[in-house]
Amino acid sequence: MQSENRAAGRYYERFQVLDTIHFFNRKLILAKEPNGRQVFLQEIEMNHFVPPGIREVLRNFDHPHVAPIQDVIEEHRRIILVHPPMIGEPLSMLVDPDHPMPPIQALRIFRRLLRTMVDLYNLPLPMTTTLDPRNVIMDENNPYVLFLNFKKLSPPRFHEKWRELLYFLLTGKEPEGDVRRSIEDHQDIPPELRRLIAACFDPANTIHDVLALAESTRIQLPEKKNPLKKWLYPVAAAVLVVFGALLGIQLTSNTAMSEPLNLEAEPRRLATVSQLRLDDASQVYSLGLPEGEPVRIRAELTRVDNRSFTLALVSEEQRRGYGIYIDEQGKVLFLEKADGEDPLLSGQDRTTPPVEPGKRYVLEMVYIPDEPLYVTVMENSGRNKRGAVGPIPAVSPSRVQFQGGEGIVLHQLKAIRLDDLSETDSQGGTASSLS
Repeated sequence: MQSENRAAGRYYERFQVLDTIHFFNRKLILAKEPNGRQVFLQEIEMNHFVPPGIREVLRNFDHPHVAPIQDVIEEHRRIILVHPPMIGEPLSMLVDPDHPMPPIQALRIFRRLLRTMVDLYNLPLPMTTTLDPRNVIMDENNPYVLFLNFKKLSPPRFHEKWRELLYFLLTGKEPEGDVRRSIEDHQDIPPELRRLIAACFDPANTIHDVLALAESTRIQLPEKKNPLKKWLYPVAAAVLVVFGALLGIQLTSNTAMSEPLNLEAEPRRLATVSQLRLDDASQVYSLGLPEGEPVRIRAELTRVDNRSFTLALVSEEQRRGYGIYIDEQGKVLFLEKADGEDPLLSGQDRTTPPVEPGKRYVLEMVYIPDEPLYVTVMENSGRNKRGAVGPIPAVSPSRVQFQGGEGIVLHQLKAIRLDDLSETDSQGGTASSLS
């Protein structure tokens, strides 16, 4: 990474250029808006004219593992992405041979980033990114990619770096020679992950093949709670000097976590929820679902200060849950948890305002089999609506499960089939309404 300020002071569209930061063969321009706010500008060159409609596609592309896009500027044969200030450190500065990533964390990060590439491929005008560790930024436990390109215009080396990512995470080294042969010498890597690495380097396997294998891979290791946060500490100081000082950004504090999703507890089963005040943070509630069917979950929520809330889709058979966790500060996080494992939390958007206490919010989750979970959060008035794409649930949910801190009020929880929009019926008790 290299910085140059020779062009500082010149104007780029309506932005005053402050600095230019080079990442391998791309650059990020640090600039200032007329109102004084700092932004980052990313250029994407085109061989031909900018295709119509691409501005709206990218402005509406809100992905938890892609640098947030604040605006898109169209010019002749190029587009410029405007990014808000970003937080984090390049993966290349966090992982090295002395500090490899723990296996379970490495598998989780690998899955998320491969899903991100597939999501980019599926845009109306397919895009791509590189999973070169220098292009992956870690914001606490959440990875996101910085530089994008149009898939047809990117060289294979740019978007084929995904094949090397898992090997790098687990060894801290760039691959050399025939990795499919040498990987068996790494006895410190679980055999399940050695097989997955070998599959990555098999040219017959596409990214979709490897993602499917990664999603089905399970490893059992005695890891301590939140190992990634502890793993980050040895190099955090160096990262702040090199990356934080250069970009003018800083680390945020770790997310305060209460119990995000309790899969072991026997939930209190409800038939309907019209208005329910929660009075016990350990009490788990559930509402039944027609298993395997597309469904939209809708609820209204009023938070209390310093209280967390979880809303998740849970599979009864495999004890696995996916959903959202609103922490004690009101930050909205995607949640994924398997029975017996630590919960995996990731930021929905680094620029998303928190869910404020005392205000009424609408939460929606859309589940369609084999597609990413889609979540929207907005104020009851309809203002400040934001949506984000989450993980692809590996199993079909059989119930909606929720729990939260004392004083939180849940209104009008509904499970609505997507085919006919009729509310689903469930068996069980009924939540009492407040008078």
